Amino acid sequence: MMIPPIGIVNACNPKQAALDAIDASSAIQSPLISYAPYSAAAIAAAIAEGMKPDATVESMIEAGIECCGEENVAEVIQEVLNIAKKYQDVFEVREPLWQRFGGRVPTDSLEVVSETFAMFYIAKGDPHMAGVGGTNLGRDADCVASLAAALGGALKGIDVIRKDWIETVEKAWKKDPHTIIDMSMEEQAEVLYNVLQQNISELKNQVQLVESAMQTK
Repeated sequence: MMIPPIGIVNACNPKQAALDAIDASSAIQSPLISYAPYSAAAIAAAIAEGMKPDATVESMIEAGIECCGEENVAEVIQEVLNIAKKYQDVFEVREPLWQRFGGRVPTDSLEVVSETFAMFYIAKGDPHMAGVGGTNLGRDADCVASLAAALGGALKGIDVIRKDWIETVEKAWKKDPHTIIDMSMEEQAEVLYNVLQQNISELKNQVQLVESAMQTK
């Protein structure tokens, strides 16, 4: 649920976003015993793909599947997408998804990542509807809702995000005694933008050094 920033700072580079996501999330859950790092990689790769000017719902999902780095994760995402493609409404797909995952306790990353892409697909990339759909799935609804909406946000941009939602969320976390970040959404976005700019600068420098080395040897 916390991996989307990895995709943002690796904007337009899904493969690197996936690698960084596996690296970062492995500090919490080992890829030797959990699919969580690879599920995180799928989300980060999709977010990075969503930053491309010509990105689409389909290209983002494809990037997630191709870059996740684990065959089982890719297969479950595709399986659940095949279910989602039969439905036009995020509420209609709840029962089929419950039949697929509802008997399993507890929820896991395979369920979360596949349902995330399902909501994103059915909502046609709309962050509002993707988030609402995820919220109403039940089980690990907070993770699915936040990630599906994040995919939509990466694709559609800030202009489609409801201002009343932003205001409501910011008011809520300012009052929450357990909140660990006291920056506004705008301040967080600025920090991520600065990290991206630094990353771009370092990549440009690397390209210049390689080109210079090739010319002299």
